[in-house]
Amino acid sequence: MQERFSPLAVIVTYNPEFSKTFRNILNLNENKVPVLVVDNHSKNTEAIRSQIKKPNLLLENSKNLGLGFALNRGIAFAKKDGYSHVWLFDQDSLLESMAARVFLEKVKTFEQDASLGQRKVASFGPNIFDSVKNQNIYGLNETSDTFLDASFLITSGSFYPLHVFDEVGPIQEDFFIDYLDYEWCFRANHKGYVHMIIAASKMNHSIGNRSKNIFGIFKIAIHSPFRWYFLFRNGIWMCKLPHVPFRFKLELFIKSSLRLVLLPLFGDSIVQTFRHILHGIRDGFAGGQSSFYKNLIGADSDSISH
Repeated sequence: MQERFSPLAVIVTYNPEFSKTFRNILNLNENKVPVLVVDNHSKNTEAIRSQIKKPNLLLENSKNLGLGFALNRGIAFAKKDGYSHVWLFDQDSLLESMAARVFLEKVKTFEQDASLGQRKVASFGPNIFDSVKNQNIYGLNETSDTFLDASFLITSGSFYPLHVFDEVGPIQEDFFIDYLDYEWCFRANHKGYVHMIIAASKMNHSIGNRSKNIFGIFKIAIHSPFRWYFLFRNGIWMCKLPHVPFRFKLELFIKSSLRLVLLPLFGDSIVQTFRHILHGIRDGFAGGQSSFYKNLIGADSDSISH
């Protein structure tokens, strides 16, 4: 059981439409949660800087070193300043003030209830609606007040007791962006932790630039070529890790195969997309940091966050 409850929210930004991010900051502040913005060298840093007032803070990275690096920097700050929990968000997520209030009350109740608090919980997350695909990302129709077990949670909206990172370890920075949340969650599972969804707290989040309906059967998120590189490279890396469940690896293989078939029909920038995918597959098997990867992350591209 936590002796005190003092969370810090961390929002990572990169060339954000800051009006939406700022709305999320205000909602968190209304619930007495200070916000640390970690900016990955945005073009509009001045605009971001002008909006950050007490009790909120801004950390500026000298270049974009990836989502994992920025998140770990925020987590380290929270530890150093004596917070009890860290609440991680992407720049395009929106948790309404009431939903944040419900979320915090549920987490406090869980941690204070001795019968519930005996479980090793690595992270709590809201019930997330993907505004791009127009669907619940966890496939839930649950609207009750219950806590729902999950094998993983996406990073945005996830709420962590800081002591958990001492045992599970930091977020994998080498992944740069995609699948780093899955990898960390599966690593935590391997150490006996669980993850909980708070069904009564709903958050809006955007995955991809947009989506396309495939034959009326399912929807596929459309990403930039930059993101396709990491989705394929990191997908292969995930399949190499012993703590990642076989079922997830199988689903990843099927999903990646479908993407290779469908992207020529439904994707954008086909030549660049496949160029990035092929390099991602090569680097996924080869490991290390190729010249293509170094050039890719050295580019100051708006596509990084999409």
